[in-house]
Amino acid sequence: MFLVAAFLTSCCNIQITNAGLGAIASSCHRLLHVDLSECDKISSGGIVALANGCTNLLHVFMAQLYLVKDDAVKVS
Repeated sequence: MFLVAAFLTSCCNIQITNAGLGAIASSCHRLLHVDLSECDKISSGGIVALANGCTNLLHVFMAQLYLVKDDAVKVS
């Protein structure tokens, strides 16, 4: 069994950080959907780590991630 979706919206008083997102990226390679909305400790570095570790991602929801800059979400 593999984790394919993670809904971390607002994180229910648990602060998801770039380090936590990096841990998810390094161990959940089959992740397809992730919702990081309102996880305000995540910056561009966390998004880049997620994209590099989870290459099968189809949907990433990132509402109100004010530390994430445009270069982290550039589509090639």
